[in-house]
Amino acid sequence: MSNLEMHKILGLLILLAAITSVALAQQLLADNVPLIVRQACDAKFSRVRKVEWKLKSEHSYEAEFRLNGVEVAAKFDANGKWLETETSIARTKLPTMVRTTISKKFAGYKIIETQTVERFDQKLRVYEVHLEDLKEVLKILFERPYRKVLNVKSAFNSRAGERSVGSSCADEIRQWSRRTLGYS
Repeated sequence: MSNLEMHKILGLLILLAAITSVALAQQLLADNVPLIVRQACDAKFSRVRKVEWKLKSEHSYEAEFRLNGVEVAAKFDANGKWLETETSIARTKLPTMVRTTISKKFAGYKIIETQTVERFDQKLRVYEVHLEDLKEVLKILFERPYRKVLNVKSAFNSRAGERSVGSSCADEIRQWSRRTLGYS
């Protein structure tokens, strides 16, 4: 296969992944977000002025903004309850154990996005890493001691076509995690 063909295939995969992500979240004008959700966001992130809103597939509202020069995405339910905040971080800020686990368990994948995740129901910091290879894009969650992978979701798999990243593929993800990574 020539380099040109490889670039065309890679471009198509990136386009399909982008289409998939757009299909899973609907852009909203602020006026279409419930007032209680906007107020909750304003209370939690009072220094933020420019917010882009999305309605996610699980019916939560996601506020995307920059805070101190860093990309942040915060999710709220329809009643304004804060659910989680994802904050972009540099790859170099990933703990050594996360980088080691990725290099051992996901050899051949390239890191495309790194974040910390804070959730209303968790006290420990979780790291979310998005990886890609020529076949798929993976979203992986790591929790302390960072050797354990909490969850692996495939956003796109070129062999199977578009796949859901919601709870409908949770059993498949668990089976893949057990089989491939040896985790239960």
